[in-house]
Amino acid sequence: GKVDKNGNVTAADFLNTLFTITLTGNKTWADSANLYGTRPSSLTLTVTADGVDMEPQPSITWADTDTDTWTYSIPQLPRYRVGTTTPVVYAVRETAVNGYTPTTDTTVEGVPDAVTGDIANVDFTNTLVRARVSGSKFWTDQDNDYGMRPTALAITLLADDVALTPQPTPTWDTDYALNQWTYTYTGLPRYRTGETEEIVYTVQETPTEGYNTVGDTTWPAPRTQ
Repeated sequence: GKVDKNGNVTAADFLNTLFTITLTGNKTWADSANLYGTRPSSLTLTVTADGVDMEPQPSITWADTDTDTWTYSIPQLPRYRVGTTTPVVYAVRETAVNGYTPTTDTTVEGVPDAVTGDIANVDFTNTLVRARVSGSKFWTDQDNDYGMRPTALAITLLADDVALTPQPTPTWDTDYALNQWTYTYTGLPRYRTGETEEIVYTVQETPTEGYNTVGDTTWPAPRTQ
């Protein structure tokens, strides 16, 4: 401290700085680069200390959210338990994202650095829950006796009555020895964005010149996972 002219001591101050750590991790999305816009704009993570939700919850800083791997950091976490030199065991719990399946544990502890105590690799990966749509096109033309059958057929996939954007490309089996062509769409989102309601898929056929379409040109699409 400081001694004034009267012998009084002032400014006998102490400063203690809390030992803190930084926790970092990644969030990886396996959804074809968000092809159909199913990815949420934000995530909810909960930090636990020794198995108990922290109160208040610390602030989380996100980066790279325009890529398939989001990164986050949580600074200024107390390194030790109160009154001890025992490190706090931190973990992060992810709130489930509708339409996605976690391919890692939803609660992750990460790896503490032996020197600094900083915790890294608190990572999560979510994979889009996908659906598969398939069907058939039947030709009634005497086995294409006159060569009128086209070499390709245009169909449009609708999701909840709206043409899917971008429009996926089906895989066709168009064996000319058969009067039944089959098609398959794969990698489609199963659920509506942010919901647990399944998307209703329909397939719309573009009329083929020289042929009369029997029945509707739009049909409900059988779907499998």
